[in-house]
Amino acid sequence: SSLFQNETNKAENDLRDFQRFCDGLKCELPEYICGQIGSRIMQKYLNKFPSEILTLLIIKLGASLNRIMIDIYGNYFCQKLFNICTSDQRILILENIKNNFVSISKDNSGTHVIQAMLDTISSRTEEILILTSLKGHEMDLAFDTNGTHVLQKILSVIDESKREQLNNVLFNESNIKALCIDSKGICVIKKMIKEVEKDIYKSIIIDGIFSNCIEISENPYGNYAIQCLIDEWGIDTNIKIVNYCIDKADTFSIQKYSSNIIDKLINNFISNKRVDLFSRIRSSLFNLNQIKGVYNNKYGKFILIKVANLMKTEEREQFKNDLIEKEKEANVKDKKRIEIIMEILNKCDENYMNKCFSKEDI
Repeated sequence: SSLFQNETNKAENDLRDFQRFCDGLKCELPEYICGQIGSRIMQKYLNKFPSEILTLLIIKLGASLNRIMIDIYGNYFCQKLFNICTSDQRILILENIKNNFVSISKDNSGTHVIQAMLDTISSRTEEILILTSLKGHEMDLAFDTNGTHVLQKILSVIDESKREQLNNVLFNESNIKALCIDSKGICVIKKMIKEVEKDIYKSIIIDGIFSNCIEISENPYGNYAIQCLIDEWGIDTNIKIVNYCIDKADTFSIQKYSSNIIDKLINNFISNKRVDLFSRIRSSLFNLNQIKGVYNNKYGKFILIKVANLMKTEEREQFKNDLIEKEKEANVKDKKRIEIIMEILNKCDENYMNKCFSKEDI
């Protein structure tokens, strides 16, 4: 309790106290910090250490910081250390761990330390050291259980205009597809969509997804990328993908994952009063050539019933009249298909559409 309390010749006495503390340990300082008791005591001492002693501590730990950060107890000390460090002290730490930055980020304990550090960075030098440390390992981090969280944090704390090299890797059409269809990568692509600012990067994401739209839409993770695009950027920015999904609505609706996209589009058309697009998706689904296959599928049937319930009462009646006229000249197969559509329309809630679209919208 008497350490670092002497105000006379403070710098000299602080240095003596620190040396006395280290000499009194029964093991090396890194080993002490990696012990359960030692980690707790050192976390308390951190609040007492004058800044110059804190710098001396970092220098003394040096290369040992790599293993302290991935230690089950040492990582808590490191997280506390970052919270009280100055920018120059964080730079000193980054210089010591730069060759192990990626492996620390992928470690169960180390990932929390790196994320805590990223929350505190405040200088361009720190940003450069971080980006340099992960160069060549960007996609490796993206697909790692722990590393993906570090990469997402970097996208949040380092401005888009200051991470060109990282952007060149992530905003690449082939890498975008790989990210979309991976269980960890999808979290990165969603973060990219939410954080992106430049139109050129938006275009690259849209083109990358559009070029692989079927595979991404039918993927258990990829379908969320398209849903995120719609939620974050709206219909008009993504109109190329939206149009493609509408044209493929009959086939997308019968797949477990791509049907989620059709459902998302329908909800978006309703909330944004896009009657024109809603009508197009209705026409794509209520197609005599495809209706039986869609209706006999549990995902497709759900979408068909939802669309039918959302049709305006007058529109639904007109649709039924048109089908009755068409049925008079239809062949046997088409008559059976028309019966399916009529069955869906006749079971609709006539007030459902009125709650969603007003007459002015129509």
